[in-house]
Amino acid sequence: MKKSLLLFSSLLLLINTTAGVIFTSYNSFNVGLSDFSILLTSSLIYLSYNSRRIADGFKIGFTIFFSLTGLGRFTCALVSSEKINGNIAIFIFMIILTIELVSLLTASTLKDK
Repeated sequence: MKKSLLLFSSLLLLINTTAGVIFTSYNSFNVGLSDFSILLTSSLIYLSYNSRRIADGFKIGFTIFFSLTGLGRFTCALVSSEKINGNIAIFIFMIILTIELVSLLTASTLKDK
């Protein structure tokens, strides 16, 4: 699982970065934010699978959950404007990330009980 996750994440990063170089309408801000989203999704899936404090059932569910929320974050990164002030896509991006982190922390504390 670890090797396939690393390979798939690297492939997605390569495709996204190449698209940013080829298409001039794809802003560098959006490329960077999209790459960051891909790295976050990969890291969260990796952390959930390698954590001994998370039950096995959660690990499978988190893979699906983080993949779907990662797709939502990636979409927010694509449609985001370069301005940070008043940017609803960045706000949604941060809300999704917060929900993911709270879910991961909650699952790790449930194993102890």
